[in-house]
Amino acid sequence: MIAIRALYARGGGNYAGHTLRASWNLLVLLAAFPTACIDLPRPEPLAGGQSEVAEATRLTAVGRVAALRSGPETGPRILYLHGTPGSSGNWLDYLRDPIGGFESFAIDRPGFGRSGDEVRLPLADQVAAAAPYLASGRPNVVVGHSLGAPIAAWLAASYPQHVDGLVLLGSSLDPELECIAWYQVGARGLEPVVPDILNKANDEVWDLDEELRLLQPMLQDIRCPVAIVHGTEDTLVPYANVDYMLEELVNAERVDVWTVEGGDHFVLWRDEDEPFVRQAIESVLPGTEVSEFPVFAADDPALDEWPFDATLAEPG
Repeated sequence: MIAIRALYARGGGNYAGHTLRASWNLLVLLAAFPTACIDLPRPEPLAGGQSEVAEATRLTAVGRVAALRSGPETGPRILYLHGTPGSSGNWLDYLRDPIGGFESFAIDRPGFGRSGDEVRLPLADQVAAAAPYLASGRPNVVVGHSLGAPIAAWLAASYPQHVDGLVLLGSSLDPELECIAWYQVGARGLEPVVPDILNKANDEVWDLDEELRLLQPMLQDIRCPVAIVHGTEDTLVPYANVDYMLEELVNAERVDVWTVEGGDHFVLWRDEDEPFVRQAIESVLPGTEVSEFPVFAADDPALDEWPFDATLAEPG
């Protein structure tokens, strides 16, 4: 296995440290998610060369699962899985301007968006909800953000013959790094006054560490190329998850680490970071070779000394 560590130093920005991590996380959740994850209105065709985004639905083993789709029904399919809370609308920019012009789907995971009210807690059920959206007879690239990342990894491990590329953004994979924050404990006794979307998110992460331990032995079944994108200042999902993934993804064709120096958990939605995220997704498309970045063995001590303030990959 080869690990390619591509470093992108984002300009400007001032990020919260770990001292007030719990309070910062609570403010982020309350301020960002209610607006980012509300039910999306029916999409309409867009002008200016952007792709039309349409609604789709599939009957799965865990009920009807809704999605948004764009692009032609040819070539590779890119499947996007949101975190918690979230919805297919989190990926709207990637649907309106699909990477490579390829067909793209973003699902509403059970309990979110247009996929009903019941949250399906086991990751295996989440995989069952996503699997019918894999294309048959064509390459698939699966992209997961935050809690969507372990679902994406489970999907790739369960269907190695159908998943040709995997992208993990701000990924919660290391069970030892999962912890229940004080405000999550408090919310358990305040469900009637806490927004329903946050109650669902709390339910999903409450026993996530146990689910991740079930996933751990499966990670060796992932065979496809993997791109890991993580911000060094992610206070919701620590950057230390990257080391865990490098240790566990031992049979992947290759693992590329795309480090966003100074980036937080929301690199997915920041205009200055989106080109970098797109590069990472493009890097695992079938037939793509990543050769323009420095290559190290995963245990190369040079990685510990590499200057993270250096810009090796300019977005764009």
